[in-house]
Amino acid sequence: MRVSKNYGFTLVEILIAITILSFLSLGMLQLIDNTIDTTEYITEEDKEFIYIQTSLRRLETDFEKIYSPLFFDFPKITSKKEQENFSYRPEMESPYNNHDNFDGVTNSGLPIPAIFFEKNKEIIFFTRTNKRKYKNSKVTSFNWVRYRVESSLNRTGLERLTRQTINTDIYNNELPWDKTPVYTIIDGIKKFEIFLWDPQKQEWSDSVPDQGKYLGSMLKVKLLWVDQKENQNTVQKVFRIFYPDFDTVKDQELKTKAMYPSLNKTPKRQERL
Repeated sequence: MRVSKNYGFTLVEILIAITILSFLSLGMLQLIDNTIDTTEYITEEDKEFIYIQTSLRRLETDFEKIYSPLFFDFPKITSKKEQENFSYRPEMESPYNNHDNFDGVTNSGLPIPAIFFEKNKEIIFFTRTNKRKYKNSKVTSFNWVRYRVESSLNRTGLERLTRQTINTDIYNNELPWDKTPVYTIIDGIKKFEIFLWDPQKQEWSDSVPDQGKYLGSMLKVKLLWVDQKENQNTVQKVFRIFYPDFDTVKDQELKTKAMYPSLNKTPKRQERL
């Protein structure tokens, strides 16, 4: 009867196996480490991107709720000729005719807030984004909002976008911006551009258009910012107001002509003899 002999692994074979397993384990650890680093890097980038988008959303919320009584009323008529052709209701002299923040009143006597704009530097407008912190408190929903580009406090050579709001004594002739808290919205800005839509020329303008001086139907922002990895990123957004775009002056002209047909008559030409 033949007896089979079982032989185990030699020491050399065991050492070779251990070496191979060590290289495999080292490769797996390096792969996991690289995956964790990549995940952290992408997560940080996503956090900064979300931070920028959230900050621009704050500006969008303020702008899309911009308020002006010219959305539904027309400016107060001052000339006698216009007073004869429109259903004008005489009012007492308004304190908003010579005001630093309001440019006159509408036909119904509502003050018209102006939009203040400095190219790529500052924009101030009147909006309805203020919220009451206490139930039934006597706080208006209107407030003045100021966005301004200033030097960064933490990053040399870069700028920051700040936001200020005033929701008390909003009809004062002077607004105390120097006493209002300043909050940083976006930091690390290399270039910030603001454009307002010109409804007459049908193009973007870096100044306040005459027809959009009190309305601001659309706003475009171009932002070039530098993240923590010193990468430059470009973001462009277009904001629109919520209120429908009406030509209140033209609407009033049509209403007046409908109510007073005599205004539609034109003098007859004299026939030649």
